[in-house]
Amino acid sequence: EYNLIWNFGSFPSIRQEVHEANEAKRKLSNYIDDFIETINSIGLPKKPNFLYRLTNLWLTIILTLLIPSLITASTLWGKYLSDTQNIELKQEVKSLRDSLKLLSPKLQKTNNVSNKKTDSTNR
Repeated sequence: EYNLIWNFGSFPSIRQEVHEANEAKRKLSNYIDDFIETINSIGLPKKPNFLYRLTNLWLTIILTLLIPSLITASTLWGKYLSDTQNIELKQEVKSLRDSLKLLSPKLQKTNNVSNKKTDSTNR
């Protein structure tokens, strides 16, 4: 036969539940107090960036490779830009000389004659 009084004995006592609840409350209170003390002494934890995850050896290796490679890359890029500008300037000077030769062939002849006269007088 099934009756309520028979099964009631299998439930934990109310005193035991109250004691467990008070024990959990005390543990939680201690944990919160410890946490507040830690925050007051250290401060709030900050999310570290990726450099904190690397060891000093890896940081040294990365920096010794990164800095010279940046210097080399910037030097080569600057050399490339200056070389292309020099080539463009040489082409422009050549085209201007060619256009000047086409526009004034008589002027060149007179300059050659006057240069010959000055050369003969200097001798």
